Amino acid sequence: MTEATEAYPDDPAAATTTAPTYPDTTREKISDTQHNGEKIPEAQHHGEHGYSDEHPYSDVSERPSMDSRISIDEPVSDDLPESEHPTVALLVPFPQLLRPPSKKNAKVPPFLMYAPLAAPLPPPKEGEKQSWKDKAVRKWQKEEAEAREKKTGFKAKAVGLISKGMSATKNSRIEFLVRTPNKKKLMELRFLYPNSWPAENVRQEFTELVKSAKKGAILNGVISTCLAPFALAFDTLTFIPGPFEITAVWSASSWTGAARATGIANRVTSSSLPINFTPVPGLDVLRARMHELCWAVAPRGAIPPPGQGSGGVPLLAGEPAAGVKRGPELAGVVLEVFRAHGEDMSDVQTDRMVVAQDLERCMKKAAKEWAKAIH
Repeated sequence: MTEATEAYPDDPAAATTTAPTYPDTTREKISDTQHNGEKIPEAQHHGEHGYSDEHPYSDVSERPSMDSRISIDEPVSDDLPESEHPTVALLVPFPQLLRPPSKKNAKVPPFLMYAPLAAPLPPPKEGEKQSWKDKAVRKWQKEEAEAREKKTGFKAKAVGLISKGMSATKNSRIEFLVRTPNKKKLMELRFLYPNSWPAENVRQEFTELVKSAKKGAILNGVISTCLAPFALAFDTLTFIPGPFEITAVWSASSWTGAARATGIANRVTSSSLPINFTPVPGLDVLRARMHELCWAVAPRGAIPPPGQGSGGVPLLAGEPAAGVKRGPELAGVVLEVFRAHGEDMSDVQTDRMVVAQDLERCMKKAAKEWAKAIH
């Protein structure tokens, strides 16, 4: 695949605003955060290069081997294969704050948890009986692929709108949990994070994030069910054969998030799930991109401007400026990191254009959640 160099408007090099002077306190770790203020221009559409987030299609698929049960206490089916690979995920830290958040006792997320996007479900084998969920997911994936190719027209816009609505019902933590395998398939969680990030108390912070996701996951499922009439209306408008496909995918994805959140939270607190945290030098570019996105929605003076040292902190004498990659180039870095650290690549999406779109969407969503917390 030929990759074109793309102009991302969040690039601080394109901004004409003069960066303010901040106190040199960024080397201290601050657990509470805040933001808002002058923004870098929002990302422009990159249609001429084939990369656009005008209709950010949400992930409604799961790993092919995943179970669809909602009950957490129900025994895991013995016909599911044992996992031979760890589940690899990324921790993308948010920028260090220059001042505490405006709200007292504000709970500011320390990082984004990002799991790889699942590969499209393969066609069913001859004579194979499809579950209602797999049939709905396959049909929806086909609709999304056609909408991406056409990009224009009522159907493409409708599918994009529905995907955006599906994504809006989940926060970034629940979206991460939806992508994790079931209890038997989940043999090990292997988290990778930028080498430049101190990662203090990372295990405790991860546990707290999962617990908070558990509390809100059931509510998320209820919300998605209440929105079912909206989805049902588009079942006809988008010409998907058969009733309830969109509604089925939406509800299955949301309630699966609730099940995953509860299951993982229980295993984390009982120490029955092996979890490892490893720094990776190649992920510093991901941290730099997150800093750009947070700068676009942060209050002036809340964080240092991007384009300085790792994580946006002021450069030390002789320290090189942090590099930034975007689009398919950044997606390529992420895919290579997943591959190098043991992820089963046959289970995940490897199209760089699709991964780039998904990664950018997840990071933008997380940046907005972080910004809301520090206000």
